[in-house]
Amino acid sequence: MDIHQPFNDKMKKTLPLLHHPELKEYVPMTDWYSEEKAKEMIRQYSSLFIKPNVGRIGIGVMRLKKLGDSQYEIHYQDKAEVFETLDQALIALREKMNSSKKYLIQQGIELATVLERPFDFRIVMHKINGTWRRSAWAAKISPPKMVVTNNARGGVIITAEQALGTNKNNFDYKKAQTDLNEVSIKICQVLDSQFSFCIVGLDMAVDKNGKVWFIEANTTPDHSMFRKLGDPLLYRRLRRKERQIRRTSRRLLKEQNENQK
Repeated sequence: MDIHQPFNDKMKKTLPLLHHPELKEYVPMTDWYSEEKAKEMIRQYSSLFIKPNVGRIGIGVMRLKKLGDSQYEIHYQDKAEVFETLDQALIALREKMNSSKKYLIQQGIELATVLERPFDFRIVMHKINGTWRRSAWAAKISPPKMVVTNNARGGVIITAEQALGTNKNNFDYKKAQTDLNEVSIKICQVLDSQFSFCIVGLDMAVDKNGKVWFIEANTTPDHSMFRKLGDPLLYRRLRRKERQIRRTSRRLLKEQNENQK
C-alpha cells in the first residue's frame, strides 16, 4: 500500500491485530456482518456494534444489545427500539442498512464513563526517524442518547488525562495511560510492517475494568477536535509536523525510485 493512501478497508487493518500474539487481546472480536454471524456472536457478548466497512464520523453505526433472556434492543442514532425476538431485531437492522455497503460486526465494549457517558480516545501517532511516538491525544465523550463518541456527531472533547482522572470506574488510571501509550506504539509497529505509513490516528478505548482496546485506525486523521482543548498551538503544531513528515516521505520515496533506475 502506498504510504500516502488511507486505509479504505477497516477489516484489512484489523486482521493483522486479531491474529497477532501480543495484540489480539486488545482487539474486539470483529467479522463481516451476516445475520448468522450476529446470532452466533450475540450468544457470546451482551452487545454488538454493526458499522459500515467504509465510513466516517460514526454515520451508520448501530448497536444490537441483549436485554435479559428474550428481548433485544437496536440503537441507531439517538433512538432505541426494543424487540421481542432476535429475528425481529435483525429484520430492523436489515432495513436500516445501506444495501450498497458492506458491514462489520464487532464485540461491544462496556466503556469507562464520565458523567455517566462513555468515552474513548483519539491518539495521533507519528513515525519520526523510524520511531513511532504519540504526538497528541484527546478523549471523546459520547453525546446524550448516542452510541458513538464522534465530535462531529455532538460529542464533547476533553483531555485524555481529565477523562481518565475523573471517570468513576474503579481502576488505576495512571496504569491505563501507560497501557494506552505502549499498546498504541505496538499497533503502529505491526500495521506499519504490513501497510507502510508514517501518520495515523488511532481510536482507542478503556473499559470499566481499565482494560485497553483498539477500535480503529485512520492514516488521514481529522485533527479539528484538538482545537477544543484550550491549547491553540496544539492544532498548528500537529499540522506543521505532518507537513514535514509528508515532505520527508516524498523525498525518500523519490530517492528510492531514482536509485532503482
